[in-house]
Amino acid sequence: MLRLATCKDLIDLLGHYNKTKYINDNDFAWGLKQLGTLFCIQQIEKTKPRNVLEAGAGLNLFFDTHFGQLFEYWISDSSGFYPEEAFKEAMSLRRNTRYVDGLLGDFSSELPENYFDLVFSISVLEHTPFNKLSSVFKDIHRVLRPGGKSVHTIDVNPYSPAANFSELLMMIEGAGFAFDQEPLKFLWDIHSAQEPVLLEPLRIVYEYYYRKNINEYPVSPYPGRYYFGSIMVSVIKK
Repeated sequence: MLRLATCKDLIDLLGHYNKTKYINDNDFAWGLKQLGTLFCIQQIEKTKPRNVLEAGAGLNLFFDTHFGQLFEYWISDSSGFYPEEAFKEAMSLRRNTRYVDGLLGDFSSELPENYFDLVFSISVLEHTPFNKLSSVFKDIHRVLRPGGKSVHTIDVNPYSPAANFSELLMMIEGAGFAFDQEPLKFLWDIHSAQEPVLLEPLRIVYEYYYRKNINEYPVSPYPGRYYFGSIMVSVIKK
């Protein structure tokens, strides 16, 4: 799978998980983080992994709390990306996590080769410089066991480097992955026959991406720069 998330994707996920502890009844209920979390839960249920690596978990304890006792749970992240005290506090609250300080793409010897059943990330890879994404996918391929799965949501707007479908496709295939579903070229045109693209609510974009109050932030004449969709990736190591 390589395509933009649609409104139907989130509607279906919310409908499937609406009576579970995984639904957060808050402002992010229609956000891309909610989509990514439920998408990865779905993939965990399908994969039934013995060991899992999450890239860029940061301060998020969700998978440690809900899944850390069901399988061997690792995270790979750099402490330097977060406020020092907040990161220390989050790490002290983890009960089921094996932590490796470093980023995927660094080929850390602490991450064993041909080991993980599943590697995933939620709204993380868009923060990687686009010219380094190829190394990230190669590193993921290195640590996955043959037949293992790699699952990601990548938040982009039409101007983001990662929104270059052809280059992203070549990076993933070049790393040695096969797609579990046919890739679908990204279509942002809201008038197309494609299902409507899932867009982050503008208040979340302003307040959490740009750290601005939506009532004080000027509206761009090119609004595409101020909304985000999410690329859904699901691939298998050959």
